[in-house]
Amino acid sequence: MEFSGLSKGIKFFATIYNQLREDSVKIFAHLFIIGCGFPAIAYLWGGEGRALTIFGSMVGNDSIYKYSVVGIYVVSLLLKWVFVFNKWNRGGFFYKTLDELSNALLSIVLIISGFLLFSAMVMNDYYPFLWAALSIVSFCLYAWLAYFSNFTVDKFERVAKERADKKARTRQAD
Repeated sequence: MEFSGLSKGIKFFATIYNQLREDSVKIFAHLFIIGCGFPAIAYLWGGEGRALTIFGSMVGNDSIYKYSVVGIYVVSLLLKWVFVFNKWNRGGFFYKTLDELSNALLSIVLIISGFLLFSAMVMNDYYPFLWAALSIVSFCLYAWLAYFSNFTVDKFERVAKERADKKARTRQAD
């Protein structure tokens, strides 16, 4: 008796764990150094207002910027899928540019998570557990988006390989 749902769940969490382990340096740099460290330095020099100002400058407090970053993430992810599905050159300049553009949103989400963690520890006296929970939710959003970006590319690669193998088998059978 096979527990296919259980094995799929275990594979899902194993994939997320591997993704987070691969991105550990990026997570440390964006979450702790940039997200927590820079606002902490600004807080020491100028108080809460300065910390909020530096946070706004890091993630962009203009709504057009926020919508642009999300739009660029979606478009670059779709174009990455087109590259993989059509078996185009994934080592080229254009694909690597798309990959970096899709990582921009992920970096901003990590910075937001770090700032929420900083807010929970230092700035907010009234609801520190709420800010800590929001930081955890933001980090989970990062993990899900990173998984989604990489899993779908891997899935498209696997489907393309299976199609090529099926065509090769039918040619050999004929």
